[in-house]
Amino acid sequence: METVDLSTDDGLRRACEAVEQNADWCKKLTKYLDEIADPSLATGRFVSEDFQQLLWIDNPIAESQLARINGGREVEDSISRKEFRQRFLELYDEISGRWSTQPSELSVEKLADLAQKVRDLLEENCGFKPHFALYRALAALFPTEFTTIATGQLRELAKQMSIDIPGGQYAPEKVVQRHRQVLDRLKEVRGPIDSDDLSAVAQRMTLPWGLVDLVKNQKKMQPSDDTRPQEVNAEEEENSTSIRVPKFSEINEQLEKAGHFPLDLCRQLHLGLWANDRRHFAILTGISGSGKTLLARKYAEALTGTEKPPRVCVVPVQPGWTDPSFLLGYPNPLKGDSYEQTSFLELLLSAKDKPGLPHVAILDEMNLSHPEQYLAPVLSAMETGDALELHGREDNFDGVPRSIPYPSNLVLLGTVNMDETTMGLSDKVLDRAFTLEFWDIDVDAWPGWNSPGLSEDRAGQVKAVLKELMTALKPARLHFGYRVIDEVLAFLKQHEQQTSDWDFTKALDGVIYAKVLPKLRGDDSPRIQKSFDECKNVLDKHKLKRCTKKVEELIADLESTGSARFWR
Repeated sequence: METVDLSTDDGLRRACEAVEQNADWCKKLTKYLDEIADPSLATGRFVSEDFQQLLWIDNPIAESQLARINGGREVEDSISRKEFRQRFLELYDEISGRWSTQPSELSVEKLADLAQKVRDLLEENCGFKPHFALYRALAALFPTEFTTIATGQLRELAKQMSIDIPGGQYAPEKVVQRHRQVLDRLKEVRGPIDSDDLSAVAQRMTLPWGLVDLVKNQKKMQPSDDTRPQEVNAEEEENSTSIRVPKFSEINEQLEKAGHFPLDLCRQLHLGLWANDRRHFAILTGISGSGKTLLARKYAEALTGTEKPPRVCVVPVQPGWTDPSFLLGYPNPLKGDSYEQTSFLELLLSAKDKPGLPHVAILDEMNLSHPEQYLAPVLSAMETGDALELHGREDNFDGVPRSIPYPSNLVLLGTVNMDETTMGLSDKVLDRAFTLEFWDIDVDAWPGWNSPGLSEDRAGQVKAVLKELMTALKPARLHFGYRVIDEVLAFLKQHEQQTSDWDFTKALDGVIYAKVLPKLRGDDSPRIQKSFDECKNVLDKHKLKRCTKKVEELIADLESTGSARFWR
């Protein structure tokens, strides 16, 4: 068809008339909406795991010949928790739902508030914000308030329709506003629909997908010498094979806002990641609570922009991962035509489609299993540049290709703790990664000292104890991270608010006993002996009697048995 202008009533009307909607998709969506609208939900089915599975995972709202967006294993883990389902119901009940006996018109503010709270709930349970899963679940619950378009395409369509809503594509307030205004524009040119006619609702929800297709096809038909707007140039940059990496100064400016990270350490991380054209893999090692995961997350955000998904994926590695399916997914043997996707796979596919933009996967506690086992195909393709094999079925099986070229815009950040619960790292892994250590903990640099809750004198007392313990324990690598400092302060602030009649020194004694001493362990050696002795002297000096007695017992064990452990 001829080029149409979606910003005008006539152009938008003619575009809607030209769009051929997917009849099978509309039929499937109508049936789905009817199932979701079952009145029995009001009496308790809403909090059932089966319904939440239907809402978050088995959801066809963002599924067509163009896209299939999975909720991911992390979302499945969340909905398996009764606490998550109950809290979600509470949030849903805060606004008038579809099944309310006296429904009121939902405002953008109410929907945006619900979206924000559910997004926070997901992040609390998943460790990240699965935006696509969130908005298609909300679309199932409020089908007259949302389209089926994912957030990026929605923003582009809104621009084509002259709907000016500046801001991030994932911010709940912006997303809800765009859905509402796109639907309002369609209502103006196509007329209202009966909200009880689910077939009409499904067709209106899916119509914007056809408009997105139309916009894409019009761009392809534009002459090569046509001067196109800046947004299209940005899209070309996204699809460029040259990776757009911000300067270190820009990244470090963002890191400085996030917390205390030594400048040289940040420099090493950035340079180590980008020294090779294809291998962008760094491993952050060190003691627990030293800021490894925080730095990985904040670096990823600074590298990709404030919008995290779909270009940032946090993968909490689990014990027992023995093959690549935990990362790359697998064809479901019980459903012959389906592929079990993962958030990591979705990131890979996005990286393949947008080669000019960095994509970051954070493998949190990556050595809880052997990385060379579950990462085997990734490590091999990273090294050789060969294609990354995903499965052995026909090409594009359930939307997943048989293989993809290894994406050179993929960044892997692994965090590692070295203790008796973790695996060692093989040379195969270490040869491909840039390794950094997090052992130096600067007690003075912890920003929590300035927060309210403790008097200056008491905060100074706590700081002195922790600094002296750090000095005593660090030579034996038995010292503690920033998380412990934070939790000690949080405990003592609660003491001041709720049990101020309890002697402060006893409270300090109790929290040091609980948070610092359990890490004390080792076999007899001059270094361990010296650290234990100096630790005892610090505790004795500050009159922490219970802690002093415990360390004396550990010293006695060291002398009599040749080893000492807090837990005997």
